[in-house]
Amino acid sequence: MKKTINYIFLIITLTTFFNCTENKTTKINATIVIKNINIIDVVNQKTLRNMTIVIVDNKISDIKRSLDLKLDNNTKVIDGSNKYVIPGLWDMHFHAVNDRFYDWDVYNPDSTDIEQRKTFAPLLVAFGITGTREMSGSKFSLNLKRQIHNKELIGPHFIVGTPLVDGAIPLFPGGSTVSVTKPNEAEELVKQFHEDGYDFIKTYSHLSDETYKAIHKSAKELNFEVSGEIPITVSLWEASDLGHKTVEHLTGLEVATSSKENELRSNYRNEVGNLTKETKQKDKIKTWNRSEWEGTLTKDLNKTKALYNHLENNNTWVVPTLVIQRAISYPNTPSVRTNPNYKYVTKYDTLVDYLIEEFDPERKLKATYDNRFCSIKELHDAGVGILAGSDMQGGFPLLEELGIFVDAGLTPMEALTTATLNPAKYLDKEDEFGSIDIGKSADLVILNENPLENINHLFKIDGVILKGYYLNRDLLDKYLEQTEKDARTLENEFENSN
Repeated sequence: MKKTINYIFLIITLTTFFNCTENKTTKINATIVIKNINIIDVVNQKTLRNMTIVIVDNKISDIKRSLDLKLDNNTKVIDGSNKYVIPGLWDMHFHAVNDRFYDWDVYNPDSTDIEQRKTFAPLLVAFGITGTREMSGSKFSLNLKRQIHNKELIGPHFIVGTPLVDGAIPLFPGGSTVSVTKPNEAEELVKQFHEDGYDFIKTYSHLSDETYKAIHKSAKELNFEVSGEIPITVSLWEASDLGHKTVEHLTGLEVATSSKENELRSNYRNEVGNLTKETKQKDKIKTWNRSEWEGTLTKDLNKTKALYNHLENNNTWVVPTLVIQRAISYPNTPSVRTNPNYKYVTKYDTLVDYLIEEFDPERKLKATYDNRFCSIKELHDAGVGILAGSDMQGGFPLLEELGIFVDAGLTPMEALTTATLNPAKYLDKEDEFGSIDIGKSADLVILNENPLENINHLFKIDGVILKGYYLNRDLLDKYLEQTEKDARTLENEFENSN
């Protein structure tokens, strides 16, 4: 990998986050009242106009059209006139950068640099994200989750998956990848990860069919979730039957809907089985790349419809992450190359070029993106649960993911649900968050414009309420300003080091 990839992303530290929030926010346990606000009701799919929301101890204690209150000095009143409020957003496929520099070669999830490793929270919050699902976890991630849960640190709610569990010759060896070669090894690994406190097992591309099944067997005994990429040796049909809970990136879709599925999968199994430690990375990628696009050449529409029904019947969720796949397949579109929000991260153009060079050197994946883009409305209409995830840093890519869903045929309300109510359903915590209702957590995003009229209005954030803290627009702008400065500083450091 190129050295420049070490310097892709910087997000300001949680230490800065604490400094900014001091004397600037309404503290936990105070009462917050939002008056005359328009509530986006994702449960009943409608807008409740000119409502008053009362928040006590980070819980919604009351919602009424008009409410007479005796306010004391500890009450923060927010004027919501002509504004809109939505539940806090969740990024359901996220990788928390644990150091200032994201090193694709030697990703070190257990960094001991305390200041540099707390890097993902403020920029996420500035874009309305109040919950994340870590897809390459570590002991650091588990500790961070504990600190956030105990309110030692301020940050989004944090669900943590295991390190990537891959086969004997992993697609991406080292760093956050754990290699397992035999079924009995997989079973022991599952037990250890469960004891460690991870929320789910993250499977990856080169697991053998036998080892993948062993993971499910052991996990089922422990009531331990299995999610992640569908290995290219495994049928999506069978993975769903085994209880694979979330399909990341829609992996396996193209092969599973091909009229030549058995032939293609047999080829991939043989190629993965023949890998050695001497196999070049480009050759491993070539097989993976083919498994992504080759099935589009023999797509069976009847089989596709049957697969969607199969996923729905098994309650198998999908996390499309189209925003990062668009960056690879359509890198020269304005939304990819000239997005103004990229000023908050470093070396974005370098990242896009790296993704293309690494994952799609022959430019074959456009067919895959097009197929997955077109599948979004079909999956939704078939009743398959969709979860919004970005697989990118910075917070704003999640909002772009929701825009892609709308472009693909979902209504803005349906798209919004994939990042609010659906994550709560997936986690079986609908009684705790995901919608704006009495008794639920008051993780809220206040918008200046109606997102149901234009999904891009999600970018017009007036304020965020997270875990009892009210973060107004001025404070969010300070986060963004500091992030932009630090991003440029890092770029200069890198340029001067070469």
